[in-house]
Amino acid sequence: MLSPDSRVGRTVLGFAEFLPLLAFVYAGRFEADYPERFVWGAGTALVVVPALLLLGRRLNPLLVAVAIWLCFEAFAILLPITLLGEALGVLQEAGFFLAILAVGAGYVLAGRGLFAVVDGARARRASFVLLALAGGGLVWALVFRGNEAVAAVLPATVLFVAQMMLAARLRDRADAS
Repeated sequence: MLSPDSRVGRTVLGFAEFLPLLAFVYAGRFEADYPERFVWGAGTALVVVPALLLLGRRLNPLLVAVAIWLCFEAFAILLPITLLGEALGVLQEAGFFLAILAVGAGYVLAGRGLFAVVDGARARRASFVLLALAGGGLVWALVFRGNEAVAAVLPATVLFVAQMMLAARLRDRADAS
């Protein structure tokens, strides 16, 4: 049986965290319109996130924000919440970064930081770098609103790569201590 504590288990579960975002992206590859893409992503999040929590997985805070963003968008589509729908329609891709900033601030204020694999004061300080990048991504997304690849994919890639690089650096420092 695949153990969540094994290297392969951690890799598989880490990949599973990305499934809601992948469902959203790949639904577009199959010519689903935006509302349908959000429903696919949110539906996947509502299955995957509880399953990972039941397995004891410590979730990546950035991917928690993505799951929340997908669910907000899907609820605004499925439930006629006019004000929320209008706000998200204006924000477009920037809503993604707004969710990351809100969830990220919550994690930092709770003392956890934005890293699933490391904790402590260094992780909380490094989290401010990620929050600054998310803030830059928000501005970028507003400037290039409507162009998904430029407004969302490019800055999100920078954010996730920066998170991985900072986490590796924090782990190295923790191992050296």
